[in-house]
Amino acid sequence: SKLGDDLLRRRCVWDTNRPSVNLEDPKIAGALYRAFLGGDPSVPETSRAAPASPAMKLKLVNLLCRSVTAANCFPLTVQTIFTCLYGEGTTTRLKAAGMELAVWVLRHATDAQLKQASPLLLSGMLKLLDNGAAGGAAGASGGGAAA
Repeated sequence: SKLGDDLLRRRCVWDTNRPSVNLEDPKIAGALYRAFLGGDPSVPETSRAAPASPAMKLKLVNLLCRSVTAANCFPLTVQTIFTCLYGEGTTTRLKAAGMELAVWVLRHATDAQLKQASPLLLSGMLKLLDNGAAGGAAGASGGGAAA
């Protein structure tokens, strides 16, 4: 987290309360998503930018949750949320940040964006809840058998 703070301060003069960059600029929102997700899949892998580290991803999601423009960048919003929840190397904090981003998107996206994103988000949230319920039930039955 501290590493992410340091990188953001150096790159965009980030203050803890208010960034000095305009987060409502579509170019800035796109750059934040590109930094989070990595380079374009159409670019050869050797030339493609790598996705951000988990610490940096956490800070990027924090910035995305301050931008209404970022909430309206379908399909990048869905890709970012799913990467937070199910991506390789995700953490508990990153999953929580992904849920915050999902709430931000659902509150601030336009109706047209929600029409596209909501079925995907609903299926992803149901999968998350089903996996959590299955894990909780397995833990409860395992604890009962050991006693």
